[in-house]
Amino acid sequence: MERVFASLVQGLLRRGVRVTVFAHPESFNDRLTDSPTHRLTDSPTHRLTDSPTHRLTDSPTERLLVQVPTYAPVGRLHPQAAEMRHTQVAARFISDVGTFDIVHDHTRLGAVDFAALDVPAVTTAHYDPTRDPMRWAREVATGHPYVALSNAQMRSAPDVNWTGVIPNGIDQSFYRPGDDRFGYLLHIAALGTRKGTDLAIRIARAVGRRIVVIGSADRADPEGFAREVEPLLGDEHVTWLDEQSGEAKLAWLQGAAALLHPIRWDEPFGLVYVEALACGVPVLTLNRGAAPELVQHGVTGIVADQWTDLIDAARDAHRWSPQACRASVSHLTDDAMVEAYLNLYQHLIDRGTRPKPIPRQRRASLPISP
Repeated sequence: MERVFASLVQGLLRRGVRVTVFAHPESFNDRLTDSPTHRLTDSPTHRLTDSPTHRLTDSPTERLLVQVPTYAPVGRLHPQAAEMRHTQVAARFISDVGTFDIVHDHTRLGAVDFAALDVPAVTTAHYDPTRDPMRWAREVATGHPYVALSNAQMRSAPDVNWTGVIPNGIDQSFYRPGDDRFGYLLHIAALGTRKGTDLAIRIARAVGRRIVVIGSADRADPEGFAREVEPLLGDEHVTWLDEQSGEAKLAWLQGAAALLHPIRWDEPFGLVYVEALACGVPVLTLNRGAAPELVQHGVTGIVADQWTDLIDAARDAHRWSPQACRASVSHLTDDAMVEAYLNLYQHLIDRGTRPKPIPRQRRASLPISP
């Protein structure tokens, strides 16, 4: 999610949009903090704010945001309480400044605070909207608009005020096929039973292939990790690495025979699928969540009903064309994502702040499949 958010911010800045980011200061990188901010008053399409941008460390009011990160517990605060504190202070600041045109929320609980503002707000549902704590927020902020990442996510919660589907996009020039593909299988995830890490290792063991497992324990299911996954990480076929990013992660993707993801839950999207396919690497997964929207069964990998059905595919993972894999996600770019959000922002600004359902024919959706 953090990579998608950074791509969105950078894309908006490139288009001349003035962006204020409410986040812990460690969330900033050089490309965000050093990027110039601009007015967008010359554009006939997007008339966004020409207010000055604000850094979280510039005023005493905002220092609470620095002390209370969104995604980590602080002192005795539960992580969800920390997130509530974060969004509460952000909402207060937005209300006090009074010059923002729209608020784009990426948290679980922010809808509660941002729906009450006199400025349009929208939340991207990076998490499952049917489960706590997002369910709590929806029950309080009735009618608050959300963006879905896939059609499957939208279908899973028909009572949500969806504005449409905007899938996550990537920088296609960065995720590119490598020169060599090796024989190992690859599993990148928050390691646990939801992501099927234990099944991935068992599949690799069944076909006698090395599997590279990248990630740390799933914070949503630490007991499942300890019970079902951790004992398997010492298997002779397993190479376990901590979380990787940038060029290091890219190298592992480029060299893989296949990405193996026998998920046990309805994942709303699956960005690592797009990253792997863009690198020409097929995906072997189960028919859950958005998987069948991202993987073309029999063309760019396998979408199976049972995890045992992935064993033969893992044994012969070189059968799928790298060119077909990359072509299947060529439309899922960061530029397309940014443009879709700009169109959505304008639509929400034009209709005002009163929460009301978006007519289906007016939803600004992007296609998931080409």
